[in-house]
Amino acid sequence: MSDDAEAPAAAPVSASGEFTLTLEGAEHVLRPSHKAIDEFETETRLSLAELAARADARTLKLREVAIIVAACMRAAGRDGSAPAAYAQVKPEAVAALIYAETGGVMVVTMQLRTLLWLAQTGGYTAEGFRKPQPATSQTNAPG
Repeated sequence: MSDDAEAPAAAPVSASGEFTLTLEGAEHVLRPSHKAIDEFETETRLSLAELAARADARTLKLREVAIIVAACMRAAGRDGSAPAAYAQVKPEAVAALIYAETGGVMVVTMQLRTLLWLAQTGGYTAEGFRKPQPATSQTNAPG
């Protein structure tokens, strides 16, 4: 992340703990699985780290954002977390939805920033499920 950037804000997460993105008023599950990451790295020709850095710098192109979202939606469709139709979603259709959304590509990029940051730092399993947060313990300082 850039030196002047803050840590990613809380991810848009559904009641069931899924990373979600709202387009046209509908909540869509995004599954950043190993396969989805491989797909979007291949299609964009950029590594996960490069994409995360570009999201942090707010320089992702609409097409790159749509490729990432579509790959993560397809992964959710394949594993049954979302409607089966997700498994066939195309970046072109996603790009049109993002473009029409209030805030457009910038708002979606800022949401993906969190997903990409977590993916590159080991925050997801290979299947794309969020890993449990380690329990933190607090010790009482001597008084």
